Amino acid sequence: MNLRIWIPIATLGAALAQDPNLPPQGRAMPAQAPDFSALRAYLNLSDGQLEKMRQAREAAARQADEKVKALMPQIEDKRMALQDLVDRGADPAAVGKALLELRALEKQAHQAREAARSSQLSVLTPEQKTRFKAIEDAALLPAATRDAMRLGLVPMPPGAPEAMAPGGRVPR
Repeated sequence: MNLRIWIPIATLGAALAQDPNLPPQGRAMPAQAPDFSALRAYLNLSDGQLEKMRQAREAAARQADEKVKALMPQIEDKRMALQDLVDRGADPAAVGKALLELRALEKQAHQAREAARSSQLSVLTPEQKTRFKAIEDAALLPAATRDAMRLGLVPMPPGAPEAMAPGGRVPR
C-alpha cells in the first residue's frame, strides 16, 4: 500500500472525529454556574429570592440525604425480606404486611426529598407560586405535547426536527 495516500486520509478522519464542543486537550473549561435567566424572568425572581432558594436547597438536600442514607439499609432489608416471603410462597397476609412496611419506608424517603423542594418554594410569593404551578403542569406534559405537535394541534417550535411532524413534514 502507498502510505503517502493513507496517512493524510487517517489524519483527516481523526480530525473530523473530534467533537468541536470539547475543550482542547490539556485545558479545562471553566465551570459556569447557571444563571436561571428564564426562570428569573418568568417568575420575576429577585436576586435575594434566588439566593434564598439556593441556600434552602443546599440545607434541605443535606438533611434529605442524611435521612435517605439512614433509611436505605432498612429499605434494602425490607425488600430482601419481601422477596424471601414471595419466594417461599408465604402467607399473603405476611407478604402484604411486608409490602406495606416497605412502602412506608419508601414514603419517608420521598417525604424527605419533597421537604427539600418545599423549602425552596416557600421563598416564592403567592403570585410567583401561581405562575410556578404552570411550570409544574407543563413538566408533566411532554409526551402529550409531542403528540399534539405531531397531530398539528400545537405549532412546532422553531428549529424542531422535521421528523417530529406528521408524515415527516412540518405542519404549515
